[in-house]
Amino acid sequence: MYAKFKNSEHPAYKAVAKKSKKELKRCRRNSDKQLASNIKEDAKSFYAYAGSKNKSSKIGPLSDDNGNVTSTEQDMAHEFNQFFATVFTKENISTVPMIQQMYFQYGQMLDIYVDDVVMKKLSKLHQDKAPGVDNI
Repeated sequence: MYAKFKNSEHPAYKAVAKKSKKELKRCRRNSDKQLASNIKEDAKSFYAYAGSKNKSSKIGPLSDDNGNVTSTEQDMAHEFNQFFATVFTKENISTVPMIQQMYFQYGQMLDIYVDDVVMKKLSKLHQDKAPGVDNI
């Protein structure tokens, strides 16, 4: 039996391979349907699936303004930073408003009370999401 299935030209092998391929397509189709039906409750799985289908390629090497080629990750990150820094506006930090002292006492922040609307919004935040730059 092993010799039959070892030979990809044998009719028994072809029949099993065809049946396996058909079953695999059916399982993938069912998995995709289940993923689509649960997207509102389990968006994380959908994005993991979508990310696995992304066929991105490796970045680099890059050349800077002077034509020098960089291929190390650190140098390429520096080049991207240099480029994107030219796009953003530089803020005047001398005019940043100070937080009112009524929220602080002895160098510590006092309790802040929020209304029911804000509490409902906060309770709906997903705990498995990565925080932003403000660590929220």
